[in-house]
Amino acid sequence: RDAALGWEFASGGDDGDGDDKNGTRWTAVNPFVYSDSTTTPPPVLPPVERTVEIISRKAVVFGHILVFISLVMALSFGLWTFLNRSNVVVKASQPVFLGMLCIGSILILFTIVTESMCADLERRADVSCMLSPWLFSIGFIVSFSGLFSKTMLINKIFHTRGNNRRKIRIKMHDVMKPFAFLFLANLVVLISWTIVNPLVRREVPTGSVDIYGRPNRFYTNCVPLLADDDAGPAASKLW
Repeated sequence: RDAALGWEFASGGDDGDGDDKNGTRWTAVNPFVYSDSTTTPPPVLPPVERTVEIISRKAVVFGHILVFISLVMALSFGLWTFLNRSNVVVKASQPVFLGMLCIGSILILFTIVTESMCADLERRADVSCMLSPWLFSIGFIVSFSGLFSKTMLINKIFHTRGNNRRKIRIKMHDVMKPFAFLFLANLVVLISWTIVNPLVRREVPTGSVDIYGRPNRFYTNCVPLLADDDAGPAASKLW
């Protein structure tokens, strides 16, 4: 028996008032007193009026228009470079490097598309959350490898004396060395990140609450799946 709560535990036959199979039951001794010192049950709280703040449709359309313009420019420059690869000026600029810059730029451009999809309320938002770092990282590595190889060429020119400068040339395998190293290192990090602690779309409260103290305004954001786990990969938190 619990006099403070006004209930007692009794055993006996089943009288049809919710007794369990063993014939035991709780019966009310005193009315329950609520926090307002009355025995009247409080009214049921109304449902939370949730407001989810997402990217406006106009902003998404405007971003996609810019992506389309940039994509057309990158493809046009890449096609022009390929068609004029025998030109003296283009050949001196190394068409391979120029093509890597175009490809890397295209991959980075698609990050804008996936980021706009992260605000979607459907399940595909979880996929786009993790797709964004993949596209951006690989695109950056492709572009950076070309720039890094050009920097190597300039460094060799400045450290070469006399007429030997005219003989300096960066070949394809010179480009692939830094590209392969950076790409593999980046791939290991991305695969580990995706398996251990991928990014998922979550509704994050903004701090606004209703009159009952319940969060009522949220915004969508990509957060690590194990966001509350301090052992989560640092890469997820940095992104």
